[in-house]
Amino acid sequence: LSPVATGEDAWWLGFGVNLPIWQDKLDAAEREAYQARLEAAAKLAAEQNNVAFRIRDAMARFNTQREQVTLFEETLLPQAQHTVEASMNSYRTGDVDFLTVIEHWRRLLNFKLAYHKAIDQLAQDLADVEQQVGEDLPITQSGPANQPDQATNSDSKHGGDSP
Repeated sequence: LSPVATGEDAWWLGFGVNLPIWQDKLDAAEREAYQARLEAAAKLAAEQNNVAFRIRDAMARFNTQREQVTLFEETLLPQAQHTVEASMNSYRTGDVDFLTVIEHWRRLLNFKLAYHKAIDQLAQDLADVEQQVGEDLPITQSGPANQPDQATNSDSKHGGDSP
């Protein structure tokens, strides 16, 4: 280098221009990211709706089954038991034949069987609700779960399962 080139007389002038050469590519990536966000939000909303539907469906099945168990407990079983008792009293007085007593007894047993199936289904529906919700629910069930000898106590009044 020359001894006179000290750099004191040097001028520098800079000029910059941003050319939007890659702008379309960046806009496309931004639009793609935005669409991916919208798609993820839509999937989340769809899954939330699906979970809410499954919970409502499980609760509806549980409530329907609980109403059916209540119907058995409060109406059907007491009426069938009363019918058996009335037909047994009528048989003792000679007003009805033995086949009528047997038929009423058979109906009572069928109601009891259906009642216990309904209780089993109620427990399954409760388990399904708890599975959908993700935790145990503090719901008390009626019937044999809380009163283990209720069904057998009514049978023992009349000497077991025979008329």
